[in-house]
Parts: sequence; C-alpha cells; structure tokens
Amino acid sequence: MTKLFFPSVALAIALVFPAFAIAQDNGTPTRADVKAEFIQFKQAGFDPAANDQLDYPESLQRAQQKLATQSQTESAAYGASTSGTSKSGD
Repeated sequence: MTKLFFPSVALAIALVFPAFAIAQDNGTPTRADVKAEFIQFKQAGFDPAANDQLDYPESLQRAQQKLATQSQTESAAYGASTSGTSKSGD
C-alpha cells in the first residue's frame, strides 16, 4: 500500500499546484482600463501628443497630482454623486 501511496500523493500535488497558479489574478489592466486612464489624464491637462515635450515629467506629475486630489475629494464627499445628468418632464 505504501508503494502506491507516495506516488499518488506526489501526482495529486503535481496536479493541484497548476490550478492555484491559474486561479491567481495578476491585475493586468484591460484595454478599456488603459483607455479610461488615458482620458482621465487628458482631462487633467496631460497631452502626450503635444509637440512641446520640454516639460514632460512636470506636466505628467501635475496631472497625477490633480487626479489624486480629485480622488481624495470624491472619497471624502458626502451624499450622492453630483457628476451626472438627469432629465425630467418628458
């Protein structure tokens, strides 16, 4: 019985570990995530397509700071979101 026990345990372990590796989420962003982040940076004032690359690091840092400030403000706000539109009376 012990002749079959250890090989079967080793086989079971070898089959289980790849399943754990596949189940992990590595958090890679999707194409939609990257596009949304790019739009946020453009709205914050960073335009990588601009020809004036002289202030590249500073303009990126300013946009990051602006987005971080907006994120902190939104997380500390009370009540319902005010960043939407509504229509009534139709």
